[in-house]
Amino acid sequence: MFNPAKIPTLLFWVRLSKVLILLFFSLYFLLTALDNMLDYEANFQFVHHIVFMDSIPQGSPLHSRAWKSHNLELLIYNCLIAWEGSCGSILFWGTGMLFKNLFRSREDFHRAKSWGTIGLFLGLCGWLFFFILGGGEWFQMWRSPAFNALPQAFRMAILTLVFFFFFVQPEPEENRFHQM
Repeated sequence: MFNPAKIPTLLFWVRLSKVLILLFFSLYFLLTALDNMLDYEANFQFVHHIVFMDSIPQGSPLHSRAWKSHNLELLIYNCLIAWEGSCGSILFWGTGMLFKNLFRSREDFHRAKSWGTIGLFLGLCGWLFFFILGGGEWFQMWRSPAFNALPQAFRMAILTLVFFFFFVQPEPEENRFHQM
């Protein structure tokens, strides 16, 4: 028998959506870091072609920006993996904090958002720094027919930004939960 009193409130669904989407972002970053560690060479070759700028038109006067150092490309790639792993870990921790406070007061739930906010901020900064500014503009990745990750980076930056704005919004004024 249908009982409307047992339908979860809007507050529950808003909070649950924040918990689950934050979890999905954390798993995305953690899985990406893990993939890059387990299949290191696959994306390392991508980074190599970007920083060497060997896949953009040869006549470009911007070729002087290329970093022809194996140590620098290793540094960039390892920093990228560390960023992915750090973002994923912080977001995963933030998911746990939110889940722990799912049925607590608005103030407790809002305070629990701090780790998620930090993780989303770091995620957005990484997309902008590594891919859009660094790879895209400095190394002219957008000019490479084979090694252009800007569409994916732009998509992830926008997804992160949109969720960031939703995530930091205060929850609705409801102060009770119906039992399921």
